[in-house]
Amino acid sequence: MTNRIKKDAISIRHQIRATETLMDEAMLASVELMKRMITARQNPDVCVHEGQKAVMQLMVAQQHIVQGTTDLFRVHDELTSTARTVGILDEPNSTPSTGFTEADNIIGRVTA
Repeated sequence: MTNRIKKDAISIRHQIRATETLMDEAMLASVELMKRMITARQNPDVCVHEGQKAVMQLMVAQQHIVQGTTDLFRVHDELTSTARTVGILDEPNSTPSTGFTEADNIIGRVTA
């Protein structure tokens, strides 16, 4: 294995984890936004149905974040497989598979 491959692998390893963390943070931020929107709607001076379209749109955005996270996990799985192919990971199952498959695309079934 060349130094360049090793350096690239280390760089990718750090970036994939950082990206996964950012996706989690995006989900947490969207949940906090939902909480604040619903809390604001509970004000007695606000109609109970006010902002419902925004709530529905945020839920769609959250579904996209979850789907993006699932796709990123698939990328991670593929990169792990590639690492084994180029000889970076020589121990089978050194990174456990997420187990996600296209058949597990829950978001696609919900929105279809």
